Amino acid sequence: MLRWLPPVVAGLALVMWLSGGGSPAAGAQQESRVSGEQLYLQSCAYCHGERGQGTHRGPPIADAGAANADYQLSTGRMPISEPAQQPQRKEPAFSEQEIAALVDYVDSLGDGPPIPEIHPEGADLGKGAELYLHNCASCHGTSGVGSVLLGHFEAPALHDSTPLQVAESIRVGPTTMPEFGHDVLNDEELNAVVAYVMYLQHPKDAGGLPLGRFGPFAEGAFALTFGVGVLVLITRWLGKQA
Repeated sequence: MLRWLPPVVAGLALVMWLSGGGSPAAGAQQESRVSGEQLYLQSCAYCHGERGQGTHRGPPIADAGAANADYQLSTGRMPISEPAQQPQRKEPAFSEQEIAALVDYVDSLGDGPPIPEIHPEGADLGKGAELYLHNCASCHGTSGVGSVLLGHFEAPALHDSTPLQVAESIRVGPTTMPEFGHDVLNDEELNAVVAYVMYLQHPKDAGGLPLGRFGPFAEGAFALTFGVGVLVLITRWLGKQA
């Protein structure tokens, strides 16, 4: 009787393999999809709908794409507790594996922009500075410190962004930011902007103290206040010596 056991086991294994249940790759893919769907239904569907169609609490995201989902989740902007509030950067609510599963699931709902492939190493910083000042500085500041826009919306600081998050935000245009597609910035220009934003995070302050890098107005105001204050002190001291 035992001599029939190996063929039976082999047959069962073959059936499982043909159905995909015994394939490690297929099993991992199915598990990732199920966990991504479960996470979505638990944490996202209340605002965005069960299939990303949107509700009165949140916009549709069926065509948000992997880039938008990865940006929102990796920066901790989603999920939010209050649908009316502007998403703010914070620690991600999910692990890297959970984010990857959620991104895959959101990407499967429709046809949105993929996660961009970037190679900022060796990009033209001069070109990146030119493009940044022309397209980004009016909201994010010349040094990337961010600013408050009209109303209650805020252009966030860029000093905590990773290269991929910068590229994703450029391509998808989160909240009030316009999206910059390939017809506006090609891949080479995108890499240049990403490289320049990375430079802004650790610039070479050849002129001395950066003073928060708020720009020449803040630096001039500080210099004027400090200089006048020193002159007043010197004048008072000389007056006492006379």
